[in-house]
Amino acid sequence: FVEFQVLKMAMDHISQLPEEIKHDILSFLSMKDSIKTSVLSKRWRYQWTFNPNLDFHFNSNTYSSYQGYYEVSAINRCINLYKPKQLHRLHINLNLHINPSKHIEAWIDFAAQRNVQQLNVMIKLEHNEYFKIPLSLLICQSIQILRMKSCIFSPPSDFKGFPTLKILYLNHAKVEDCSTLYSLLSNCPCLQRLGLLDCKFIKCLKVKTIPSLRNLSVSGIEHVEISNAPNLRYIQCSGYLQKLLVDNPPSLVTVDISLASFVRGTQPVQQVIKDLRPSIVSFSHVQFLSVGTYFPQLIYAECYLQRGEPIVFKNLKQFKLDGKIIDNLTLYAIVNFFSGCPVLENVTIDVRFPCLHGAWISEFMEKECVQGRLRHGFSDYLMYNLKTVRLNGFSGRAEEMMLIKVLFDKAIVLEELFLYSMMACTTGEYELLQRLPKGSSSAKIIMENGLRLKYF
Repeated sequence: FVEFQVLKMAMDHISQLPEEIKHDILSFLSMKDSIKTSVLSKRWRYQWTFNPNLDFHFNSNTYSSYQGYYEVSAINRCINLYKPKQLHRLHINLNLHINPSKHIEAWIDFAAQRNVQQLNVMIKLEHNEYFKIPLSLLICQSIQILRMKSCIFSPPSDFKGFPTLKILYLNHAKVEDCSTLYSLLSNCPCLQRLGLLDCKFIKCLKVKTIPSLRNLSVSGIEHVEISNAPNLRYIQCSGYLQKLLVDNPPSLVTVDISLASFVRGTQPVQQVIKDLRPSIVSFSHVQFLSVGTYFPQLIYAECYLQRGEPIVFKNLKQFKLDGKIIDNLTLYAIVNFFSGCPVLENVTIDVRFPCLHGAWISEFMEKECVQGRLRHGFSDYLMYNLKTVRLNGFSGRAEEMMLIKVLFDKAIVLEELFLYSMMACTTGEYELLQRLPKGSSSAKIIMENGLRLKYF
């Protein structure tokens, strides 16, 4: 009884606060908790309807039509009760087995009419269908963050863009053609983050003159060209690529193409590799790079064909490599790549899964190796700044053991080599690792499995 009285007094005190402060308090609560305040007292019954942030995130894993209609109905009821004429954020995350396009368009229209600033409509519809973006959103001048999934983007001819838009994310969106996309991008002068994932009909992206752009993420776009983006710092590409050309952005720091594959097409391998050189050179000044195992092979094959020095990544400090080391040729290409990174300090190699990208490069290198045209051996290589190496999925395979041996021998300032394994290594492997000669007196192996951490 005493605790109840204390709680009641506290609630009475909060109830006396100005309406604006109570609305600010509600804005920090989840939608579910905000609605729960309606049972506190009569004063609080409809306070949640003034919350400037409406978040509808349904975690249901069922695909029944009944569940879908229930979720749509719940959103409609909340929106119909909403009081203010201004809305800061509307977030809707649904996975539906129905296609309530009219309801979705009404939700977006509701937000646009209230000058919404953040609009996230991430909805997966039945049979991968689409809903159309209403005109009210296309003329909304207040939008700053826009994330849409399963939408049709078809602006009118007099579309003036989004003058305050900072973040644009389109997932499984249907865009009529490239000119429509360029019209959108050219009319977003404040755009800082752009994400285009599996957008239908968009196979080519040419980003030109977006000075504010900082982050770019694309998937399913084969041709990417970026120019006049002086503030671009991050690029992430996945899917098949024919070209990734970056026109020397001075601020570019990170490139992640670990899930991308350069497409060969019908051209001879030698010509494809030569044509890819400008793309690779264009981002060779980055500090952080994430790739698949095909990439070091591509670098080495390009060097072989040019009969010259490999492309140097002079600023690269952190490097992540995904894919199994399937043979000595792959291993040799990796070490060769490290030698072209004079300030490389940290390396992470994940060998848990095979790299399924760029098989044509491996086939080309294997053919050249059989014909005796590629060099072998590691005597010429030294890694002057490499300090930390992480090997995820270590299983003790011969190629993995050889990589460790080379790193110990050639990384003259190596400090720590982490081996992450799902199974314990044998005593023989422990002893072999202990006996490996080390180019760095401070180098040590840290082995971790599912049970414990061992130092030796």
